[in-house]
Amino acid sequence: MRTKILTLALFLSLYGAVVFGQEPIAVVVPAGNPVGNVSMAQLREMFQCERSVWSSGPRVRLFSRGSGTPEHEAMLRAIYRVSASDYSQMWVMRQVRGETSCKPTELPSKGMTIEALRAFPGAIALIRVSEVTAEMKIVTVDGKKPESSEYPLK
Repeated sequence: MRTKILTLALFLSLYGAVVFGQEPIAVVVPAGNPVGNVSMAQLREMFQCERSVWSSGPRVRLFSRGSGTPEHEAMLRAIYRVSASDYSQMWVMRQVRGETSCKPTELPSKGMTIEALRAFPGAIALIRVSEVTAEMKIVTVDGKKPESSEYPLK
């Protein structure tokens, strides 16, 4: 009986890792932001601090979850295309050279992401699709919704 319970627990944990590990990461803005779509190139420009203002006027404010989270990993893989160590080194070198200080703010929870979107009209954040609330608006990337097989932030 104990072996069956352990086998079931192992199966469920592996199943959960596979299923939940594939959850797409939504690009979200405050619900009132008029932007409905960004290209992957525009998203990279924002996260590389090359585009600092939305076409509607407010300053772009970048938010993501911390290191090791699916949101952070998707950001590294799809937007920056670097490893975690290269990402850290990139920002250190940029600060040393005085190039920029707009590194995405790491938020530890969905609640803090909601607060950031409330506080900053120009906020853009990465969050798991299952955590999106009515206060957030999902922005398509290259016209693709998170449920699309071609969506880049999986």
